[in-house]
Amino acid sequence: FKDEFFRINQERIKNGEAVFANPRNAAAGSLRQLDSKIAASRNLVFLPYGLGQNTLKHKLLSQKMKYIYNLGFRKPPRNSTCQSYDDIQKIYEIMKNERDSYEMMLDGMVIKVNEISAQIDMGYTVKNPRFSVAYKFPAVEKITTIKEIVFQVGRTGVVTPVAVVEPTDIDGVVVERATLHNFDEIERKDIRINDKVIILRSGDVIPKIIKVLTHKRDGSELKVKR
Repeated sequence: FKDEFFRINQERIKNGEAVFANPRNAAAGSLRQLDSKIAASRNLVFLPYGLGQNTLKHKLLSQKMKYIYNLGFRKPPRNSTCQSYDDIQKIYEIMKNERDSYEMMLDGMVIKVNEISAQIDMGYTVKNPRFSVAYKFPAVEKITTIKEIVFQVGRTGVVTPVAVVEPTDIDGVVVERATLHNFDEIERKDIRINDKVIILRSGDVIPKIIKVLTHKRDGSELKVKR
């Protein structure tokens, strides 16, 4: 799944289109395509992680999901029923250490109350369920050098700057580009060609520049012109 995500973004770069920030955006953008052949070409994969309204009589979410997976739906790389905070923390540490060996890109795991009746009692806020919470993995940061800044022109004519950086291994992923979003960000962070910068990758997100190491400038840096 990771390779497919990178392949799609490489194609978009070649076509002068804005890259997808993460697999979630890529999947949503693919499903919105009016041409079904485009969605079909992107090899989308469905992994169920919960159920909406249903008539299943199971009392536990874990029982429902076992039933769903037995029907043939693809399982996530790891799931577990925990009895304590310590159990949750152990699973978190395992997944954090294994995250780059999984087929899909992950930026964390989700903890859910297992008992369906308790889920119903806890209910929802306007946007989110109260019976589940995200437990994020730490972001990964590395230092690299900006070799070039290129400009992508999307189909709507919007120009997006992208930093081409020295190939940098971040937890098994070789990063060669980082998003800059727009010209205002370049000016606000005073980003220059040949700058040493800190780039961050937080699991499923395209790397971004979070800091310029201005103290490492030697005079060879070039300002970016609009």
